[in-house]
Amino acid sequence: MLDWAPEPSTLIAEVGLMITKDEILEAIRCLPDDATLDDALDVIFLLRSIERGRAQIEAGQGIPHDEARRRMAQWLR
Repeated sequence: MLDWAPEPSTLIAEVGLMITKDEILEAIRCLPDDATLDDALDVIFLLRSIERGRAQIEAGQGIPHDEARRRMAQWLR
């Protein structure tokens, strides 16, 4: 494990997520043959972000659709 990388169990415990090894491998298998390491990391971080969002919604921390649209309109100015 790299010195700067937190233990995977720490990341999972922090946000209450569980992305399985099989899900990660399947996502990587779907990448094109010329995919880079950055592409693979992007896919893994996308999976993590989706799981984090699902966990937040289940915990009642989501925001209504109209509020999300309002916030995005401000970001896109």
